[in-house]
Amino acid sequence: MFGEKQNQTVESGAVAIQATGNVSMGMSFTEVRELCQLFLEHNFPALRAEAKAVAEEYVQQFSAKLEKRIIDAATHIDPLKFREPDVQACLNDAVLASARRGDAANPDVLCTLVTERISAKASPFKDIVLSEAVLVVPKLTAQHISLLCLTFYVQSISVIGATRLADLDVSAQAVKPLVASCAGLSLAQKQHVQYAGACSYLNISMTDPYESARNIYKQFEYADVETFKTALRAEAPIYFEILELYTQNQIWCITLTSVGQAIAMASISSCLPLDFSIWLQ
Repeated sequence: MFGEKQNQTVESGAVAIQATGNVSMGMSFTEVRELCQLFLEHNFPALRAEAKAVAEEYVQQFSAKLEKRIIDAATHIDPLKFREPDVQACLNDAVLASARRGDAANPDVLCTLVTERISAKASPFKDIVLSEAVLVVPKLTAQHISLLCLTFYVQSISVIGATRLADLDVSAQAVKPLVASCAGLSLAQKQHVQYAGACSYLNISMTDPYESARNIYKQFEYADVETFKTALRAEAPIYFEILELYTQNQIWCITLTSVGQAIAMASISSCLPLDFSIWLQ
C-alpha cells in the first residue's frame, strides 16, 4: 500500500511544466514519420485497399500524437536513441498495434511509453519494462487501463505537504476521470489483465485502504479509521470517492507488475507529474 519504498509523492497543487521553444532532434520528425510509414508497409504488405487506407490513417494519427508528445517532453529525452535498433523495434510494435486497432490500441498511452523509452533517465531494466509495456497495452481496453491507474494511485501515490485533508482532493480531482471507468469489471476481465502481464490477482483477505491512508497521513492525528473516514467524506470527497471505488471493486486483490506500473504511469502522467525512474529501477 502507501508504505512502498518506491512511492512518489506529489506536491499539493503541483502542475506539470512542459517544454517550449526549439527542439534539437537526433532524428527529425520527418524521419520519425517516415519510419512509422515504413513499419506499416513492412508489416502489412498485402492489405486490401480499404483496409490499408484505414491502417495508414491510424498510423498518421499515431505519428502526429508521438511528435507532439516528444516536443512536450523535449527537455527530458535523448532523441538520438531513435537510432538504436531496440528503440526502433519498440516503435515498430507501437505502430503495428496502432495500425491494427486505431484508438482501441490506446495510442496516447503508447506514445507516452515510446517517449519515455527515449528518456535521458535510462537504465537497462527500465528499457526492458517499457518495451514490454508497449506490447501489453494493445491487449488491454480503456477500462483495464483505468483499473491499473486506480490500483497505482491508491497503492503508490501520496501527497506531501498536505496541511488539511482537502489538499488530497487536488491530485484526486485530476486522476478521477482516469479511474472512474473501471467500476464493475468482472473477475474474468481482471484475470485477463493478469494474463496480459500487467498484474497479479489473488483473492485474499482485505487490506483496508482507509487504514493505510490514515497511516500515511499521520499528521492529521485521527484516533481511528472510522473518524478518519468521516472526515475524508466531508473534507476530501473526491479522494474518499476514489478509495470507495477501490474498496467496492476489491482492488486490494491486485498487485501491479513492473509492466502494469509503467502502463499506469503512462496514463496518469497526462495529469500528474510522475518520474518513471522512481519505480523502474
